[in-house]
Amino acid sequence: MATKKPTTLAISLKGEIVSSNFAEFKAELKKHIASLVYTLKTDADFTTAEANVKQLKETEKALEEAKKKALEQAQEVQELFAQIDDVNGDSRTARLKLEAQIRARKAARRKEIVIDAVAQVTAIKKGAVILRIEAAIKGKRNFDTMAEAAEAEATLMQDGITAARVIIEAHKADHGSTLLPDPETLEWMDAEALSLELNRRLERQQNEKEKQDLKDKIAKQEADQKAKDDAAATKAKAEAAAAASAKAKASVVDTAAGPRPAAAAQAAPVPAPTVTRQDTEPESEYDKMFGEAEPEEPEAPMTAADELQSYLNTIKEAFGPVKAARAELQYVDNIERAKAFADAIAHAWAALTK
Repeated sequence: MATKKPTTLAISLKGEIVSSNFAEFKAELKKHIASLVYTLKTDADFTTAEANVKQLKETEKALEEAKKKALEQAQEVQELFAQIDDVNGDSRTARLKLEAQIRARKAARRKEIVIDAVAQVTAIKKGAVILRIEAAIKGKRNFDTMAEAAEAEATLMQDGITAARVIIEAHKADHGSTLLPDPETLEWMDAEALSLELNRRLERQQNEKEKQDLKDKIAKQEADQKAKDDAAATKAKAEAAAAASAKAKASVVDTAAGPRPAAAAQAAPVPAPTVTRQDTEPESEYDKMFGEAEPEEPEAPMTAADELQSYLNTIKEAFGPVKAARAELQYVDNIERAKAFADAIAHAWAALTK
């Protein structure tokens, strides 16, 4: 609130001071200057200070005009002029100080309002809070309306953050914090959007888990199948070796006993197991080798070639079940592995029969 209007300065000269209320004017002005308030905070403080600045400007102007008028009227008023200059300087000094304080305090007061409002918001990151408070007070003409707008915006933000944190804590209690690496972002979302986001994260986590479970299941099936195949191959190899050993022993015994009668010597050919393949893969070299054993000729004194042929027939008989098992394979990976095994056997067979 501005102070009361000061006494109007009136000086009239005619060679000498005829009349003057300068002493009263001076005392009143000095008292007014002494009463000026330089600590500004409320809108009323700023309004009063600005009114005082305007009043002091008018006082300075009135003193200058009075001095000019007095100079025109008489030469005897030098003392009056000196006093006028003195009080005019006081007025100017006070005005400049008050104007500087007004400028400084306006900026500081605005900052105080923002800081007070930001302190009411418990957000993890304050950058967004400051921006929203400054946007809320932009364009406000006085500090009271600035403070009201800042406080309202701070309350709105804090209410939203509090509601979001309730949802976040409930999710954490039910599902842990694995899906909550960014609480500083989530706490700014409204309740509906936050719930949708957390549900989306849960669904994505479940989908990833199901994919991993399926992958693990397939890997286990393949490992189990490989173990079975390895066991079957080991067993077949052992059986083939045993059969070959028995065959060799029998041949040695028969040779030592001499030629057999023709009827007894005639051996029926050993048919290979009938195998039906489930795919349309053309017959491989492996299949040609181990499809059917060649019929044995009636035994006669065994030559080296006869012995080798007997050994080859034994191998064919031993690999009949292996071929049948390969035809039953379903998994692509297992089929490829079995093919690689067959190729290796074919290479070994070629080396044996060349």
